Amino acid sequence: MKKFIKRIGISILALLGLSIVVAGSMGLMGQRDLNKTRPIQPQQVNIPTDSASIAAGQRWATVLCTGCHGENYAGSKFMDVPALGMVCAPNLTPAGVGQYYRDADWVRAIRHGLNPQGKAFVIMPSENFQYLSDEHLGQLTAYLKSLPPVEQTWPSRNFTFLSMVMYQAGAMGLLPTDKIDHQSQHPTPVKADTPAYGQYLANLTGCNMCHGTNMKGGTSPDVESPPCPDISAGSAAGRWGAEGFVRVLRTGITPQGKELNSKFMPWREHGRLDDVQLRAIYAYLQTSK
Repeated sequence: MKKFIKRIGISILALLGLSIVVAGSMGLMGQRDLNKTRPIQPQQVNIPTDSASIAAGQRWATVLCTGCHGENYAGSKFMDVPALGMVCAPNLTPAGVGQYYRDADWVRAIRHGLNPQGKAFVIMPSENFQYLSDEHLGQLTAYLKSLPPVEQTWPSRNFTFLSMVMYQAGAMGLLPTDKIDHQSQHPTPVKADTPAYGQYLANLTGCNMCHGTNMKGGTSPDVESPPCPDISAGSAAGRWGAEGFVRVLRTGITPQGKELNSKFMPWREHGRLDDVQLRAIYAYLQTSK
């Protein structure tokens, strides 16, 4: 009996040792992916300088950028979970990255999820922003280049060993750049309250990232988020009607009186889309059965 117990103990210790070795290898591979240089040369995008284009870029920025980088674009502490680490959205103004970003750097960052040195950004949803048409990306970049400087600094990102193991295990999707088709073309869609234009906007704003590719619900990349609800045609949201959908995105209150949690559902930012754009997203959601 003692020999049997001894063998069990040895087996448990061996498994524990193997687990430590595997976890250590996964952690090192995670760090390797973060430090890897990806030599993507972005396609040239025309960056306009006229006031109308800059104003159009401001509208895109208020929808796509303020949720993480703040209303003044000076950045924010995006994630601070002791067990996983800390990530800060950087200062985009000329007092931050804007002081050294060139046109190609903005395109590389927004569309490809890479910094000027070719290192991957983490968490930034470039897998959504890759869908920006050349025209809209040019407008957005033109506006970001026009920002006034705001003095604000943030700590460097820091990931724990646990987060690197979770990343290698597929539990944390940290590197959006690896999900992007870096060679795709980017025509400008026709603006109308149609499913086609709605799909373009839904891709940009990341509806499928949280609600799933069929909009029937899913898991947010935010580890603190609850499960994301079904918003397809057959759901409660699918019965709101176009005007009801617009009203919910403007107020954050559903027809049933439920208040949307802005920490996990960025309705304030998405609600800055105009009525045609919001009706287009609803038309697209109606095609999800």
